[in-house]
Amino acid sequence: MSNQAAEVQPSETPQPPPPGGIAYWPASLGVCTTLLALDHLTKWLAIAHLKPEWWGVASPTAAMWADRPRVVLIPEFLQLQYAENLGAAFSILYGHTFLLGIVSLVATGLLVWFWRSLPANEIYGRIAVAMVLSGAIGNMIDRLFRGYVVDFIDAHWFYKAHWPTFNVADSAICVGAVIISIRFLKGKI
Repeated sequence: MSNQAAEVQPSETPQPPPPGGIAYWPASLGVCTTLLALDHLTKWLAIAHLKPEWWGVASPTAAMWADRPRVVLIPEFLQLQYAENLGAAFSILYGHTFLLGIVSLVATGLLVWFWRSLPANEIYGRIAVAMVLSGAIGNMIDRLFRGYVVDFIDAHWFYKAHWPTFNVADSAICVGAVIISIRFLKGKI
């Protein structure tokens, strides 16, 4: 009888939760599709309202560059202005659209695998991975169907310190990566 009691006793060391598989998939799918739709809606609006008529047709002069349509949101800090990125973040691998499309496809597969391997109770990590996934898919669609990524959010500090132009997909990737990093540092992932 004492052997049975010893077997019933829980172990002293806490066990990590098992991988969650598809736990919280409706929330993750909702975040991913909402951000993907928002990304492409804003890109469509940027093309419709911010892309100059001469873009891609004429060699722009300094005057043409200066006359590009822009919407100032916060003076001296944030504006909307059309740009096309033939590379990845910070124009890395500029002009290698096919390679970047393949990298995006592989990254998408790895993100889905990572999402499925997270603990079942890790909703914040799952939502963060869904955010990164939406950004990767959004920019991959641009690369595959347009040959470039549409960027339009232009942040700068009094026009001196200038951050590369970005889009909603890039924002989702960055915010999701920060959340994943925080969850990792807290030992949750």
